[in-house]
Amino acid sequence: MKSVNLLSVRRSVLAIVLAGCGGSQSTGSASLVPTTISGDLMNSASNDLADESRLFVADNAASQIVIYAADAQNPHPIGRISSGVHSPYNLAVDQYGTLYVQNGNNTITEYNKGQKIVSKTLSEPGRYTATALTVGNDGTVYAGSSGLGKVFEFAAGSTKPTETLDCCRSYFMSLALDSKNDLFVSWNDDLQCCDGVERFKPGRKVGKSILGDVGAGAIAFDLHDNLLVGEGNNIAIYKPDGKTPFRKIHIGGWGDDGQLAFDSDETYLYLPSCRVPGCGRGEVNVYDYKTGKLAWTLWKGLRGGAYGNGVALWPAAPQ
Repeated sequence: MKSVNLLSVRRSVLAIVLAGCGGSQSTGSASLVPTTISGDLMNSASNDLADESRLFVADNAASQIVIYAADAQNPHPIGRISSGVHSPYNLAVDQYGTLYVQNGNNTITEYNKGQKIVSKTLSEPGRYTATALTVGNDGTVYAGSSGLGKVFEFAAGSTKPTETLDCCRSYFMSLALDSKNDLFVSWNDDLQCCDGVERFKPGRKVGKSILGDVGAGAIAFDLHDNLLVGEGNNIAIYKPDGKTPFRKIHIGGWGDDGQLAFDSDETYLYLPSCRVPGCGRGEVNVYDYKTGKLAWTLWKGLRGGAYGNGVALWPAAPQ
């Protein structure tokens, strides 16, 4: 659906009003045209994002996706999505602006750019703990289940898995794609053999360990293909194929199991946080990526339970 251009709408309304003032009598729908534009138009179920930057946050406790203007410091929500949302965990946005929501009921719901109603539902098999989600430039959706130790691949347009990667059963996992479309899977389980990060080449069902025994949490790639890995109180940053981090961003406790996301020009890094046991208030910490300093914390409109919840931005940083 085409985006709503408020300036064009206002001009059309003004033209109709002026035509009526010229002495001609309007009939039909012209008399129904409002003289003001409701602010709800920008948040309607059929509204496009109008190419403005947006931040999406999964509010697990309230079973909703909260929408914000991106890069604003702790703004109030400008919209919410609840249709088809059930205890959401992780989020992803593709290059076309489609939003993907990984729910706690074995589904992934898709929302076309700017829409608040479900356009497609993907089904994941079996009972599992939904902990990871990402989407490639080719439209492939990757969904991880730490409870089953599997990553489900959905080829573009498919509503059921077209491929399954068997990984190690673990407490936590995260997914990320590099610029070569290699899939990276992180593991963090002191009781198993799977601490670290694995890489899966396209078409390969068996991964290769690239980082071992690091207790890896959330992972992501920056524009230079540097790998970001949540490691306890820090986000460790590795050069491509590096074995030791060349830089760290201190995040404090209770944060490395969230989902990492960059804005389009990689100025800010977003990470859902849980600073107190029980996660009484949901929040997202936003870091200046160049300096590593905390820029602001977003919490307005979030009910709580941000632990492990998802964030995604439109437009997203290119892969």
